Amino acid sequence: MCYRFVLLIVFHLHSLLCTKSVSELWIRFRQNPSFVKSFNFKSSDYFSSTDNENTLKKYSRGFPRGIWGTAAFPDIIRGLSDNDTGYSFWLKYDSIVFNESYRFKESFNNFRNQIYSDSCIDDNLNKWKCCEQPNHPSCFKLPTRTKVIESMLSDPQVDISSVFAYLWCTKVWANFHSFNAAQQKDFLEDIETGCPNPCFGNPCKSTQGVKNHICQVTGAFENEYKCHCKEEMIWDKNLRICLPINPCDRKRFQVCIPENTLQCIAYNTTDYECICKSEYMGIDCSLLRDACYERVDKSQPNGNVNCQIHLGNMCQPILGTDYYQCICLKSYQPLLYTTEPNCFGRINPCHTIHITDLLIDSNENQNIHPSTIIHWGLTCLNGGQCVVSEDFTHATCVCPTAPDGSLLYTGLNCEYSVGVWSSWTQPSPCYPEDCGLSRYRWRRRKCLNTTMVDNVIYHSSDSLANLNGIDTLKRTMPLPCPGASEEILPCPSLEPCFKSPSSGFMMNGIFSYETLYYFTYTTTFIF
Repeated sequence: MCYRFVLLIVFHLHSLLCTKSVSELWIRFRQNPSFVKSFNFKSSDYFSSTDNENTLKKYSRGFPRGIWGTAAFPDIIRGLSDNDTGYSFWLKYDSIVFNESYRFKESFNNFRNQIYSDSCIDDNLNKWKCCEQPNHPSCFKLPTRTKVIESMLSDPQVDISSVFAYLWCTKVWANFHSFNAAQQKDFLEDIETGCPNPCFGNPCKSTQGVKNHICQVTGAFENEYKCHCKEEMIWDKNLRICLPINPCDRKRFQVCIPENTLQCIAYNTTDYECICKSEYMGIDCSLLRDACYERVDKSQPNGNVNCQIHLGNMCQPILGTDYYQCICLKSYQPLLYTTEPNCFGRINPCHTIHITDLLIDSNENQNIHPSTIIHWGLTCLNGGQCVVSEDFTHATCVCPTAPDGSLLYTGLNCEYSVGVWSSWTQPSPCYPEDCGLSRYRWRRRKCLNTTMVDNVIYHSSDSLANLNGIDTLKRTMPLPCPGASEEILPCPSLEPCFKSPSSGFMMNGIFSYETLYYFTYTTTFIF
């Protein structure tokens, strides 16, 4: 019981001391409103004064973000009565900071005088006599509104000077760019005196990428400053560092040609993409569009792919458009069921293609003659068969043969007849007759059928022939017979011959059978 009584006494004494301290401050304020001074962040003497030292040090580099609406700077007070709902304590004073005078000193005086005026109204909304007569009996009973104001501003953390500095500085920075040049100059002088300085201590000195370590204030909150960055770098206010500039925003060495570009997209500080107009292409949109290399829709195959230039075909672009033409080789042709020009079709060289057209003479009568243009194909004559490779790149004529397997015709198109051999003659006697290890004999045959060849016509690729006026080739030519006209045969070996006609001895086997056979077979070819 005694312990509780002591605690009550201590609590009561503490309340009396606090009330006395608060009353003294507000008595001085009511007696002389000019007792409350505005902040002066610029003055070193004011900065080191006992009353403002802690507050100025706390806010010297800016107000903390989110401080409004907290215990440090509350914004809403409950209604003074049930009929006074929605009363906003600070809203009234916030609205007058810029209404009457924009300059710092005048705005502070208006703000302070308005608070003083509101604190001197009694509960009957009359002038509170204590404000004019400090010893008036009413001074012992504070009006309800005065109690609210006193309780709000009696805390050293939330005094009139701090609240005004917060309101005025945040407002002037929020509207700074809407003022004209003369107003901005005046406000900069007031800001330097009455507002925190986020550049205090120059944080740009320790920031990489900064040019000349210049720091520029951009607001009243902490870290609201800007460092001047080096060329091709930009200040990031969130990270508070100098970052490489967006490549799409470069003024020098622009990554995209502006007049040829629809949009520049930056994926990071180094990677970007230029979205070109339909007439242009290239990494910077500096080239006229060449549909052989790039289409407007990059998902579509380009002309080089459709024309298959790797196979020798050609692609001709129409520069500045999304169109191209294919020039196909003789073995390729367009596939007609595709919408794009192409060389996907293969031509069988054994299928001769003829296009019948009309040939008009250039004379006045304009005589019209039918003509046939042979575009492609291997024509095998005289019963020859055309054989093509699996990939349609090679073709040849297989000429007809006789029952014994010998060729009847030869040539690229089987256009040449082949002569017929006569029967072999009877073999000659062996030589030497009576001796010798390498004796031999021979037999002969004759190439027959040397005939007149009339109207010899043969076609090659890309030939142009007027079938009504073609000249026939008439000439007499020997028909070749394949093989040799003389054949060397071996004879049985006898005793060596030792006697030579000149010396009385015969030398044995000057020529062997194999040598004679090879020599005769390769050198005798009779037409």
